[in-house]
Amino acid sequence: MLWQMIAIAFGAIRRRLLRSALVVITVGIGIAAVLTTVALTDGLKKHVQRNTSKAGRGVSILHNGFDDQPTGTGGPDLPENGRAASPKPSRRDHRLCWRDMADLAAAFPVMADAGGSEGRPVRFLPTVIDAATAGEGEAAIRHQTYVVFTVPDYQHTVTYGVAAGRFLTPDDLSDARPVCVLDGGMAREIWGAKVNFAWCLGRTVEVGGTSAARSAGSRLRLLVVGVMEEPFVLREQFKSMDSSRFGRGAIFSRLNLCNVYAPFPLAVPALAPGEESVALAGVRAPPDGPADGLVLWYGDDAPDVAMDAYEKRLNGWTKARGLKTFLLPQRFWLDKVGDTVANADVVGGVIWVVILLVAVVMITVINLVVVRERYREVAIRRTEGARRSDVVLQFMVESVLLALAGGALGIAGGVVGAHLLSDWVTHWLPAFTPRNFVLAVLLAILIGVLSTVLPAFRAGSLDPVKVLTRR
Repeated sequence: MLWQMIAIAFGAIRRRLLRSALVVITVGIGIAAVLTTVALTDGLKKHVQRNTSKAGRGVSILHNGFDDQPTGTGGPDLPENGRAASPKPSRRDHRLCWRDMADLAAAFPVMADAGGSEGRPVRFLPTVIDAATAGEGEAAIRHQTYVVFTVPDYQHTVTYGVAAGRFLTPDDLSDARPVCVLDGGMAREIWGAKVNFAWCLGRTVEVGGTSAARSAGSRLRLLVVGVMEEPFVLREQFKSMDSSRFGRGAIFSRLNLCNVYAPFPLAVPALAPGEESVALAGVRAPPDGPADGLVLWYGDDAPDVAMDAYEKRLNGWTKARGLKTFLLPQRFWLDKVGDTVANADVVGGVIWVVILLVAVVMITVINLVVVRERYREVAIRRTEGARRSDVVLQFMVESVLLALAGGALGIAGGVVGAHLLSDWVTHWLPAFTPRNFVLAVLLAILIGVLSTVLPAFRAGSLDPVKVLTRR
């Protein structure tokens, strides 16, 4: 019985090639749109997950309150070793100073693990983030960026490594060497998208606009000793989140991983012999010098509950001292990125549902016209003993066969379309899984069934005598 239905369906398809082609093309367009959307959204989720996993979840940034522009220290020219020699700056009210930073590190050295009395050490990394322009030589095009003056352990706050050269070393700190490490994105901005990172080593980058550069009297020349791996492909999307205000811009620049890293002492005024100082992460600084912030590194396997409890205590400590600070847990930013991608997945789902509904309506209209032209054929089959269910099944089989052909066309078109959009627009790879292809086939069958229900039942309910006697 079923084989007979299939044979009849193939015969009807051959007799009406134009209608069959229209149905196949309509289904193909719908399935191609669905497969392209699903593959690109799945690819986006995998791409963002792969990228953000390198940014370091167990990191929080404790920042001083920011003015619209970074605060300069002023002072004489830079000595030969590149260290800023300037008078001790006065402490501003309600702002963190290096004494506060050292006290904080001493007060909260350990974070208790969730559900246990044991704790893990929290590493405090002093950081000064300064707005700057960077370029090679006086004639080079300037690139707005941020110079992160920090310590060697800063490298461990992320899970990606050094692509060429090395990161900062303890000797760079102790000698205040005028060296720097570039993020891969920064190297590409300065020397072009196709630059070989190894070629960048030994080049000189000039930065201006930082406190250390102003102390030098003009610009700060830094020798490139390393280039970090490039973890982000979606860099332009993250740049759109940046802000002209220095505080927000500095944070988003750090998250964007497109910075210049230099030894922390370059941004700290030189200490006079016998002058009082505090030590933080092996670096000595004036106790009342204005500090920009700390990077708190818990380790990537630290539980969220424990980090939340620790940061609540830390916020209470700074508030009790009347300090104007804000804390940015990096895991919150990573979760927000994940939520944004999930919302994009929902939007993509709504889009392909609308596309499928349009395809169903269009094919239903085509089937209504075609079935109306076949009323006489249906009436003859009814007089030969065919039941109403046989008529409905005949049209269903015919429509499903056309839908399967359209589904095959749509799968091919979806694969090609997703790769074209990836190359020209999105710049992330689509993700094709067996689930996507099964979904495409099932949706093609669903389109065929839904678009034939109304025309088939109308044809099956006809009175064959009235149809045959009608002119």
